[in-house]
This record gives sequence, structure tokens and C-alpha cells, in this order.
Amino acid sequence: MEYTRDHFDSLYDDDDGDPWGFWESEYEAQKYDRTIASVRDRRSSDEIESILDLGCGNGAATATVADAFPDANVTGVDVSGRALETARKRAPEPTYRRADVVDFVAETDRTFDVVLDIECLCYLAADHSVTRFLAFADDLRDLVADDGLFVSTHVHMPRDGGPSIEQARTARTVRRILETSFETVGRDRYVECKRTALDPDEPSEQPYEVWTMRPHPLE
Repeated sequence: MEYTRDHFDSLYDDDDGDPWGFWESEYEAQKYDRTIASVRDRRSSDEIESILDLGCGNGAATATVADAFPDANVTGVDVSGRALETARKRAPEPTYRRADVVDFVAETDRTFDVVLDIECLCYLAADHSVTRFLAFADDLRDLVADDGLFVSTHVHMPRDGGPSIEQARTARTVRRILETSFETVGRDRYVECKRTALDPDEPSEQPYEVWTMRPHPLE
């Protein structure tokens, strides 16, 4: 499967623009809070002026970030225009950009104090070669301020069988590539139960990891 703009637009093509229940899910809210906590453990709020949310989707996480850091300039980037329509309606405070994440990271010449990835880069791993992902990691490093943080949150399912963006091995590959440009300074694993659309009456375990990284010094 190719995770194109049309693919994501089709997922958000419903009345409320929330196909995964991001805005209502306690599981997702806790995940956002833990991602934010990994930033607060290492930087005080008054040190953070700019935050970038990569693959922000319909803005559920972006809104939580904006509430947590009300004095920061928060920007959300996503390839889906339909997702961003929901984001702008439900969380109008941040700035939103419609763009392919890889292109945005390569072409943006500013830096951010904090860059967040909440289950975005796993999709890139499915669509791009290792060589291209290594180049993306270099570009991403340039996007993070020298004293900034990159925080990445991934579903981490111990699945066997065919390829999946949610497999533990996909997460390991993404992390190892990122570590060519970043140093991992925090790695926390959580296992929580989540209700899914497939079986809403039987919550299933959905483990995830939160990685906190600092950029390698520029040579």
C-alpha cells in the first residue's frame, strides 16, 4: 500500500473527520500527554518558542500540545487537506501547513525548539528506501535547534507475518536510522488497552514507545 495524499484524504472523508477517534480516545490522550511529558522533563516551557508537529492529522495531538505550551508558536504539517480542515475547525490556534512531510522537512530553512512525530514516520518507512530515509534523518536534524528536542512516538506491536507499519521491527528500523543524526536520551515503553473500531467491546493491548532525542552536533 502507498500512503499517498489521496489515501489519507479518503480516510478523513467522513462527517466528523476523526476516523480513528483521536479526539475522543482516552488512550490517545494519554499518549499525547506522555509525549509532552518527555519534553517537559528536559526543557522548561519558557525555553520553548516553537514546536513542529509532523503528520499532525486532524489536530487532536496538536491541540494538546498548543494547550500545554500556550506561549509557543505551534505548527502542524500534514499531507491531507481533509484532515487539516478538521484541525482548523477544532483547534484553530496552531498554524497548519498542507505538505508532504519529507518535502517540508527538506525544504524548510527555519529551526524549531521541539519537533514531534506521533506515529508519522512509520508511514514514511513503508514508502521510502533506507537511503532516502537516511537523507530525511539528516534533513530533520537540520530542522531541530542545536539545543532542541525531537520526540517520536511509535506503536510497537510484536507482530510476525507480513510487513506492517506497526511491527516492532519497523520501529527498530526507524529508530536506528534516526540515531544516525540524533542521540537517544530517553526511551519509554507503555502498554495500554485501546478500544478499536474492529472490536469496540474488547479493548486490546496496544504498546507504544516514546523516544526523546537530541541532534548530533553539526560538524
